[in-house]
Amino acid sequence: MIYYTSDTHFFHLNILRYQLNRKHSSIEEMNCAIIEAWNSVVTDKDTVIHLGDFLMGQKAIGMPQIVPILNGRKVICLGNHDPSATAMLKYGFDEVHNKLELDIDDFHVLLRHYPPSEEEYKKFHYCLHGHTHGGSHRENGAFPGQIDVGVDVQGYTPKTFKQLIEGVPPNKL
Repeated sequence: MIYYTSDTHFFHLNILRYQLNRKHSSIEEMNCAIIEAWNSVVTDKDTVIHLGDFLMGQKAIGMPQIVPILNGRKVICLGNHDPSATAMLKYGFDEVHNKLELDIDDFHVLLRHYPPSEEEYKKFHYCLHGHTHGGSHRENGAFPGQIDVGVDVQGYTPKTFKQLIEGVPPNKL
């Protein structure tokens, strides 16, 4: 099984102030809640494609403690708060990308941290992304088929493609 998630922001103290739905009294409590949600659905036989902002900071603080206890094979499309690809691989990610273009269940899908540009959007049935924490970052809202897979939107739990697209019509190419 393949799952998708984004914007876990492990060890990001200020995320507790910025994201009102993260009602934790400490970073440790938040980290534990995200780990528990991840491991509640992901097994060691599964893959998780994380669409960026795994943690906060270029020094990869905490990665040696967090990555090994998360179930599954881990693939990441780097976000603006992630350390280098070298650090991500060193501390346990299996693959590191800037973006991925995949065909999933007969749909052409863009996977990346940032929402799609208008030009990118026109080429895909679905665009899975993070970064916006539930906001569209567009004056006119999200494009059809654009789905924020971030933990703030998805209840901390990684989701399958089928779960994510339920009730979301694809972009018409």
